[in-house]
Amino acid sequence: MKDKVILFDDDIANLNLYKGYLSDYECITFMNPFDFEKALDLNPEMIILDVNMPLLSGPELYQKIIKHHHYNGCPIIFISASSSDETLLKTLAEGGQDFLSRAMGQQEIAYRTRNLIEYFKTNRSVFKLAEVKIDMKSLKAYENETVVELTLTELKILKELLINHPKNLTRKEITEAIWPGLKVQDNTLNTHVSNLRGKFERWSYEIQHIKNQGLQLCMKSS
Repeated sequence: MKDKVILFDDDIANLNLYKGYLSDYECITFMNPFDFEKALDLNPEMIILDVNMPLLSGPELYQKIIKHHHYNGCPIIFISASSSDETLLKTLAEGGQDFLSRAMGQQEIAYRTRNLIEYFKTNRSVFKLAEVKIDMKSLKAYENETVVELTLTELKILKELLINHPKNLTRKEITEAIWPGLKVQDNTLNTHVSNLRGKFERWSYEIQHIKNQGLQLCMKSS
């Protein structure tokens, strides 16, 4: 499965150009910055924002994204036709992890993107979706900042589901990730998943079994 890169730009030509530059990734493009919630639901590995957009500037959109409860902490970088020091410093001051100029060549853009994504994936320890967050360094889970007691196995299962959201995971994929090289009975996974379901009462998502497909995090029906 390819890593996902979200691109926000009001110019379709720019979006198509950078999709070509980043062909190693699954690039999802948006022209309307107010679609950022849809973008965050895709659980991307990177977000690229055009600095100058008419409805909402890149820095303004950046602030909305990082404050949203679906933001997963992935790197956010800015892109602009301007390569001036003033533009560069302004975007970095806003909190962006890097700055791309349209004057850069395809190879440089590809390298910068790859390095940030790989660093994010290698060093990521916090996984968040709506009201629930887990920290694999401290081995703690939270629901609306309240600590929820989970076993280590439950944490690992939840981590796999969060990493792969919104994709479903087969039972085989989960058991191989949690118990590599071991033969595990179906009831073992069922028990852990059942316990997990009962520990997050206010979460707007739930673990669902999709017939003949596996497990997936789905929005609760209202």
